[in-house]
Amino acid sequence: MSLHHPLEKMSESRIAWLFLIVVFSGLLIWKADLLFQVQNNRHSPVEPDDIIGYMTQAVTWNCRLGQTCQGLDDLSEVLGKSTDDPWVKYYRYRQFHRLLYDNSPLYSLSLRFIRLASSSWEEASNHIALLGMVLLQFTVTWLLVVLYGPIPASIGLGLSAFFWMNYFIFPFPWLFSLAFGLGSIAAILQNSRGWVVFWSLGIIAMLFHPFGRLAFLAGTFFYLIQFQNYKKQELIRFLLLSMAIFIAVFFIGWFLNGFSDHVGNPHNAQESQSIYAGILQNLSILLSIVKGWANRFGGGVNFVWLFAAGVLLLPASWRMRCVLALVISSLALLASTLLVLPGYAGALTGRVALPVSMILCGVLGVATWYALVYLWSSILYFKGSFPKLYRLNTVAAVIFVVGALQSFTFFLAPIPAAANNLVNHISARHNYLINPDQIKNVAKYIKKGDRILFLSEEAFYYYYIQTNFKKLATIAASLDDNLEDRYRNLEGWPPRFISIWNPLKIGRIDLAPSEEFTIKVEKGSPFNKGLAIKSARVKGLPSILSITTDTGNSCNVELPNIGGWQTIPCVEAATKNVKVKRAAGDKESLISIIGVKFGDSSLNWPWNVGVSITPNSKYPDVNIRFNEADIKNARFKCPVRVIDDQGSFVIAQRQCDFDPLLNK
Repeated sequence: MSLHHPLEKMSESRIAWLFLIVVFSGLLIWKADLLFQVQNNRHSPVEPDDIIGYMTQAVTWNCRLGQTCQGLDDLSEVLGKSTDDPWVKYYRYRQFHRLLYDNSPLYSLSLRFIRLASSSWEEASNHIALLGMVLLQFTVTWLLVVLYGPIPASIGLGLSAFFWMNYFIFPFPWLFSLAFGLGSIAAILQNSRGWVVFWSLGIIAMLFHPFGRLAFLAGTFFYLIQFQNYKKQELIRFLLLSMAIFIAVFFIGWFLNGFSDHVGNPHNAQESQSIYAGILQNLSILLSIVKGWANRFGGGVNFVWLFAAGVLLLPASWRMRCVLALVISSLALLASTLLVLPGYAGALTGRVALPVSMILCGVLGVATWYALVYLWSSILYFKGSFPKLYRLNTVAAVIFVVGALQSFTFFLAPIPAAANNLVNHISARHNYLINPDQIKNVAKYIKKGDRILFLSEEAFYYYYIQTNFKKLATIAASLDDNLEDRYRNLEGWPPRFISIWNPLKIGRIDLAPSEEFTIKVEKGSPFNKGLAIKSARVKGLPSILSITTDTGNSCNVELPNIGGWQTIPCVEAATKNVKVKRAAGDKESLISIIGVKFGDSSLNWPWNVGVSITPNSKYPDVNIRFNEADIKNARFKCPVRVIDDQGSFVIAQRQCDFDPLLNK
């Protein structure tokens, strides 16, 4: 029964599509701004262990295309060695899946292609992140429009934008897979004869990441449910062809990784757990996700109230579709808890939750739209009588609006702060200072057969990126008492070079306006050699450093936008400490100090000169020392010499060839 009022007529009009375009464009601009803020605030890619690992997989295509890759062959041999040590098994498992087994070949090829038009792998990663964000936004919108129409989709899209905002920033392959997967489902729902489009997008989704297999199966399932009235032969043909494509793509992935098959799949030696315990842990993750959703809408009671009233509001033609979408989504979430990966609780559940949250928001979008429709209808019919159905719907609309108003208090008010916190969190999380040229600078020291021991996976991956797998390395590992026992049988052991963390960990000192760090003298008089400070490139206005010494001297130094070394003129007479403070008000963003040196040292930091650095005035007892002896005392009996300390990682060379590498 039609309501025949302006809102109903507008639901499929040009105004509705214009409204959708405005919402889509506004959200796209907002998300792009968040993405650019994060990228501009970081020195390394987001989630560097994962993203740099994907960069390395893109580089391995050199080897897949027939080039000789001594480093990859060596790595394959190392990973293929048998061992009973669970610690070694775990690290070999990680390296196998990060470097030898590419489960996202289309992502690797896409990243490699974008690299051709980029100045670096980091820039290519930033570009593909933007591309992925736009693509995901588009296919989410497409699916919501197909399911619910333009105006409900616009409302649902606005709501979904504030769920899982970080997933619109991370350039993970599975998000590309999700984007193409959602597009394939939208295509088959929009046009029941659009098999070719569905299969094409589904194949792309599966080759971007194995997560795409779920989307392909979901699309097949949706088709069988939505179009069950078609001839049985047609449905059987569609199902058989879809399964054939699914199996074929699986074997394509196996074929593409055939070069590493001789390695086998190192056993994941993380702490084992029973299937039952793993499922319970996954269910706990699922419960926390649902609680998070409920809290966004004012709590569990209001959440249930909102959806119950919303479902009651739906016209009969919409109710079955929305309820079916909710049921299938709920079943998919429950089914995802059956996948148990030791050490990765809820890995699949968290990913399935993203499209499910979007479907939930779409249902709320439909409910919101029809709440407006019925409230408007009650006004139109206020002076007369109208059917009982309209009255019930109007009551449901009032209940829904009350719940919605309460939800918006919890949902909309914190959004600006949440977005700002998200940007700050992602900008700071594992924001290492990685110099891609570090390995090139050290290459002149490396002889044939030399190995480098990496105590950081990120540096380990960069080594292969910069050498194109042309040189030997060894497994990235944690500094451990049993390291020598674990790798003593490795050819070329002990390694001639060691890559360790910079004593500052992130390899720099970040200064906001009015923040300071202190250089303290522990022995000698290093300041009479002259002091220089190195800054990273700064965008916008130059920043001013205010220098004060224990002898009362002071001066201001302007850091150049291009970064680099800046001599500090007023410190020669200092005896105990020098404070370096950033002047307030010159710029709101952080500036990074990436080096402090005395005299004409070729290194970035003051090794073995008798000073320590307190990088944060809030923690005056934290004193960072740059002593090569500390590296030796950490585990290495043999003395070492630092040869490169650019960034978060330091490369040191062992100074003896025959002493045992590690303490027993």
